[in-house]
Amino acid sequence: MRTKDEEQSVEAQGSEVSNRHELQLAVTARGDSNSETPAPTRILRVLIIDDSPDTADSLALLVGLWGHATKKAYDARKGLKIAETYNPDIVLLDVGMPSMDGCEMANELRRRTNQCYIVAITGYDDDQHRDACRAAGFDLFLVKPVDSAILRSLLTLEGDYVARKPK
Repeated sequence: MRTKDEEQSVEAQGSEVSNRHELQLAVTARGDSNSETPAPTRILRVLIIDDSPDTADSLALLVGLWGHATKKAYDARKGLKIAETYNPDIVLLDVGMPSMDGCEMANELRRRTNQCYIVAITGYDDDQHRDACRAAGFDLFLVKPVDSAILRSLLTLEGDYVARKPK
């Protein structure tokens, strides 16, 4: 029988493997063959939306330390308002939020603009949620807790993509 700490460790390892797989799928789909994570070529505008202020603040601090510009919102409606003027390159979006969940927000972001890269960052790790997120317009599905190396790799790869995409 496992202790609670051992169970949490197994869950964290499972989400890390799942997240690495998702990131690799995104890299392969984009056609990037480079397995190494190069230095970012561009500062990204990152919008972080999570109803947990601690999570949003921590992500914003971490992403800011890596040299990217960040804005954050603690609910989807405020996040949409910020997105209208901030024009984010990437949105890190919690799925399970009150009033308007992440899938509804992703749909709304896609309706308004198709320019940003939307990443689900969620505690839900099942096929039903993955399918719902993909249908809602998310580009990538990451499970909490997200390893900082995976997040940094994503931002680096996305920064390279944004720098190359036609205006």
